[in-house]
Amino acid sequence: MAPYTYIRVHGRAEKYGLKEARNIPLAPEQHHFDSTQDWRVFSLFFAPIPLVNCTLDIIEEENPTPDEFNYYGIRLTRVKERERWHSIG
Repeated sequence: MAPYTYIRVHGRAEKYGLKEARNIPLAPEQHHFDSTQDWRVFSLFFAPIPLVNCTLDIIEEENPTPDEFNYYGIRLTRVKERERWHSIG
């Protein structure tokens, strides 16, 4: 994971930078899987976004290759009963 990875909220110009990564190394360090069947659970923590409901992208590289970690169109909504964030989609 590149240390300059960020969140981009649809309709906003600001970039919300990566603050912490757990259980995944930041470049230039790498994790090498033993096989294509291996997997890893990890967490990424970003600067807070000022919206309750929004759609966002997680961007590692602006012009990505297939090896980069970019996710597009992640919808976030706040569930009122629990006041917790949930990703939808």
